[in-house]
Amino acid sequence: MKKRLFILLFLIVFLIGGFVLYSRSQIKEYKETFKCLDQICEITIYSKTDKKKELKKMILYYQTLEDSFVSEVNKVNKQQGSVSVSQEVLRMVDQFNHVQLFMNNATLTNLWKNSLKDNNVPALEDLKQTSSYRNDIKVNKDSLYSKVYDINIDGYYFGYISDCLQNYLKHKKTTSYLFNLAGNITVGKHYRDEFHTAIINPISENVETIIKENNVSIYTVGNHPVAVDGTTYVPVIDPNTKYPYTYHKSVTVVASDSILASILSYKLYTMNMEDGKNFIKNYPVQQVLWIGNDGKVEMFEK
Repeated sequence: MKKRLFILLFLIVFLIGGFVLYSRSQIKEYKETFKCLDQICEITIYSKTDKKKELKKMILYYQTLEDSFVSEVNKVNKQQGSVSVSQEVLRMVDQFNHVQLFMNNATLTNLWKNSLKDNNVPALEDLKQTSSYRNDIKVNKDSLYSKVYDINIDGYYFGYISDCLQNYLKHKKTTSYLFNLAGNITVGKHYRDEFHTAIINPISENVETIIKENNVSIYTVGNHPVAVDGTTYVPVIDPNTKYPYTYHKSVTVVASDSILASILSYKLYTMNMEDGKNFIKNYPVQQVLWIGNDGKVEMFEK
């Protein structure tokens, strides 16, 4: 009797295991590449059913998001005083204010970006003529207030897009996905175990660590430096010097919230490591990885 029961139990386990393996083997990868803010981005969905049409719809949805969000910020930047804006723009400015991340410097940042595209640094005269508006932008119920607007969306945009795309897939009941937004990664639930994301040292180009997580965003500032005459630059600009911050080579934040990961990676890039470690204790992040100018790595984990 015991022997027959053991055989029956073994057959049940074997059949269940075989079904799971068969089910996993039916999952296919569907991928679409597109541009966001002139950066190469990619969405990958893992599913048993064909997701090609769904991906096409997602790209159209993204283009609608970019057109509305970026055009609204551009309109705001041409105005002064009190300005009525969407809840999305209100949330962005509120998040910037919450972490005290200076973002009223789009003109200065764009000057650096455009110069670096041509493998140059901005001329000193051009930098002197560019203002960094240090006044705060106040958030009201449905409007902003500032004497001057020059909002730079760099520290927010990819996190915002990732958040919108995640909500889109959640509505479609799709759980297994990977977004690569200009090197910023967001993953859902892996169809087998966990997603593995490598963090590269920008100096040695070696893999420093592998993040093994599901349902997280992994955002890095400093993963696309530009070299000019032997010096590398990342266009995250100190409003006091009008030159890029040089505390670190890169900072990576791992968090379940893509907007938070995006903003905090920028914020920590503008702080020295000691201040950054104290600052990050107040926020729900899984890991932070700093790579210093000497290539040394520091890790913070909760």
